[in-house]
Amino acid sequence: MKLIKLTILLCLFSIIGTKCIAQDYGTLRYWGKEYKLDRKFIGILNENWSDFIVGEAPRLRFYDERDYRDIYATIVNNLTNPSFIIIVTEANQLQWQNPIGILPGTDGEKDRSKRSYKRASIVLYKVVFPALNQFMGLKQAKLD
Repeated sequence: MKLIKLTILLCLFSIIGTKCIAQDYGTLRYWGKEYKLDRKFIGILNENWSDFIVGEAPRLRFYDERDYRDIYATIVNNLTNPSFIIIVTEANQLQWQNPIGILPGTDGEKDRSKRSYKRASIVLYKVVFPALNQFMGLKQAKLD
């Protein structure tokens, strides 16, 4: 009897453990084709963020590390949402669908200064956009 209980408990823990480990991320629509974001993308994004916040950000005109970190956290929160779709158009512009709340740097945000809008744009185009391109480079290299 103990063996059966132990076996059932182990099965339950393994099912729960796999469910907890699995992370579902947003979708990238890159030039009309859809790709699921994964851990590799988040790794690339974090690496780009580290390089930016240590290297380039402190030299920018309106540097505010706390605001940069808030903007980045909001963006990552959206990218890890399974219903979020980030779009890179053929004109290399970023767009999105189904954000959680209002994304930094967009018109709907209240009480955000012009400087903060600029910071949000900088994070999107100096951190997120290159990470999306690097991720697609890895995806396309696998396909070749």
